[in-house]
Amino acid sequence: MRSFSRLAYGALGVGVATLGGVALATAGLAFLIGTPRRIFNPRKSPARRGAACEDVTITPRGGGPRLAAWSLPAPGAHRAIILTHGKDASRTAEFFGRFTEFAGRLQARGFQVLMLDMRGHGQSEAGGHTFGARERLDVLGAWDWLRAQGFEAGMIGLLGVSMGAAASIGALALEPEIRAVIADGGYADLPALIGNRWRALTRLPMACALPGWWLAQRFARGDLREARPVRWRRKVDGQKVLLIHGDGDRVVPVQDAYAPWAARPECDLWIVRGARHGGCYAQNPERYLERVVGFLDSRLKL
Repeated sequence: MRSFSRLAYGALGVGVATLGGVALATAGLAFLIGTPRRIFNPRKSPARRGAACEDVTITPRGGGPRLAAWSLPAPGAHRAIILTHGKDASRTAEFFGRFTEFAGRLQARGFQVLMLDMRGHGQSEAGGHTFGARERLDVLGAWDWLRAQGFEAGMIGLLGVSMGAAASIGALALEPEIRAVIADGGYADLPALIGNRWRALTRLPMACALPGWWLAQRFARGDLREARPVRWRRKVDGQKVLLIHGDGDRVVPVQDAYAPWAARPECDLWIVRGARHGGCYAQNPERYLERVVGFLDSRLKL
């Protein structure tokens, strides 16, 4: 009888410890989802590559946190492009650390480039992290800044990666004067993405998904349920959009590029073979640059 009791108490202790471990892991993952990481490397400044570059401060449309950015002017430029990064990246950390390289090459092609650290990332102030819902106002703040510098509304394009792609699509839905958006590795619906891939992404039981999602929203200080670019895409002209996605993306499946635009054949879609999440440029820099510049040339016209 005593042996049975010891076994029962032992099993109970193991069960409690296991549940405690799962709860702790769920809270930790919720923190990672809801809290942006600060990654910024000043040695990646375009100025260190010999590019003309100046520090500027951007205010989101409607007000909000101060956002850090680099402006890369090009002599006589009449076209501009805004580059935005994904979660846990920055203007120095995107494209596997080659974002400033890419910006410099666009500058050399005659574009004024504005590289933006979105709220809570890089050197920008925090302001509630929402995977694109509020961040699209950051993008529009950058667009407004370029307009104040004298650029025509139809001469400013957007290129965003992952969360930046979502924010750029969201900005287009709010500002129809934007003519060109390039969305690289963007997700269609964040709640659906996390719900459908919870086990694959976290290796935790599905029973943890709902409390994990609730905790993530508390850490983010924003409503992550609004991060649904698939809904914003219904309000935009597909001819203004180039979707880029790697078929080796294990973070955002390539289906997120196909499905939302199935009924919008006017949208341009480029699938990069073998590319991982955020790795389409690194897979083939020359082809990526030519594809992006070609799309911008076709959309940003006087």
